[in-house]
Amino acid sequence: MEGHGFALGKRRFARQGHDHLMSCEITFNDNSNDATLDSVNNRFGIRTVKVAPEKGFMLNGDKLFLKGVGKHQDYGTLGFAVPKQTIENDVRLARDMGANLLRSHYPLSQSAYEAADCLGIMGFIKLPVMFKINHTKEFYDSTRRMAEEMVLQYFNHPSVVLWGCSCEPFGDMDWYWPRPLDKKKVSENMRKTRNFFSKLEKVVKGLDPQRPTSSDYHTDPNPQFHAEAGLLDIQDINGWNIYQGWYHANLAKLPSMLRRIGELERGRPYIIAEYGAGSDTRNHAENPTISDFSAE
Repeated sequence: MEGHGFALGKRRFARQGHDHLMSCEITFNDNSNDATLDSVNNRFGIRTVKVAPEKGFMLNGDKLFLKGVGKHQDYGTLGFAVPKQTIENDVRLARDMGANLLRSHYPLSQSAYEAADCLGIMGFIKLPVMFKINHTKEFYDSTRRMAEEMVLQYFNHPSVVLWGCSCEPFGDMDWYWPRPLDKKKVSENMRKTRNFFSKLEKVVKGLDPQRPTSSDYHTDPNPQFHAEAGLLDIQDINGWNIYQGWYHANLAKLPSMLRRIGELERGRPYIIAEYGAGSDTRNHAENPTISDFSAE
């Protein structure tokens, strides 16, 4: 097999709200009888993505404020057997409400990013690694394979602008370990977790050195754990999940938490990856409290 480059004519950059897609058809021929054995057609777009320390997220050289929504694959009574048209409608609704980014805890179906490509909305795809890192060879090998599959399967989508490696990896240690925390055990977990993500970062960047990488971290009760472990310096931009007034504390604590995150990031740009509250319209409370899922 031979590798061939090709030149593009006048280029139109894919950008927010516009697709500017092109197509590339690749055929596999048998030259002995001039027969086409296989062919594949890929749509693609040309754009640049960068995280600049002084400016934040940059799309095609311009600063862009990210306004995202969280997207899950399931839908109502359908579970995960969701028709393509329903997925496309979700992406369209996100765009129409003013969002420019879809964030997911795992890679969504190809249909979601095909729709995002066409509608000019961006995608933030993450590995389903949450709350705890199991420090075994088997766990790392499984995560590495997932990372490789994620990048290779979604690489050609211009809508995909961020690779996510985890969500709240110290959640287990900070929420469920016996108190008081064993300092030696905490230190060992931090060291092994830093090594885990350092290796994983090399895998992702080895396959795609252009797209930025990210992980999301919790903020209560010990957001400093992530800085102490050296996790904040591994990926290109960090996300923070902020739930003051819902899972803990109250809304009055939100400004101080944002200031604390700024101190931990030392002036670097970051993403508010999750925030808000949840409720069930069937639940009501005369004295509502945090995390009670009441409409009040």
